[in-house]
Amino acid sequence: MRTLTVILLTGLAFSRVSAQVDAATNSAWLGGLHGVRVWVDLEGSADARAGLDTAQIQTVVELRLRSVGIPVLTSDGPWLQLEVDAYQSDDGSAATYCLRLTLLQLATLDRSPTAHVLAPTFTRGAVGIFGRDHMASLERWVPDLVDQFANAYLAANPKR
Repeated sequence: MRTLTVILLTGLAFSRVSAQVDAATNSAWLGGLHGVRVWVDLEGSADARAGLDTAQIQTVVELRLRSVGIPVLTSDGPWLQLEVDAYQSDDGSAATYCLRLTLLQLATLDRSPTAHVLAPTFTRGAVGIFGRDHMASLERWVPDLVDQFANAYLAANPKR
């Protein structure tokens, strides 16, 4: 249970920092985008990930984006990555989850304009400890995180 506490506290600190970005910054970082590619990554213990399906979660994310008018790209373009880190307690009675939704875009370094890197330009997260019925909570959290991204994206890219 000690490991669960450390993971939870780390995730809480991460979530607080990621929510500090203002609308002007989002507009500068998200404005002019023509869609995103989606990538879902499941990490952690196999027991805690049991019942989670990468393809199903990716479909949920893609459908949510499309439903609000954000194009989902199949090649070229920024990556919207959803990471799900899941760990189960030793006795199996609880699991902790850390979800991170990050937009990665190609960026250029000022000091070296020919050097290109993938840079995180939008990040949101959520953490929690759940009992055995953890799937319902995750099914609510993923759309909530995607909605936070969608709201920022749509505010930076208003329909004309």
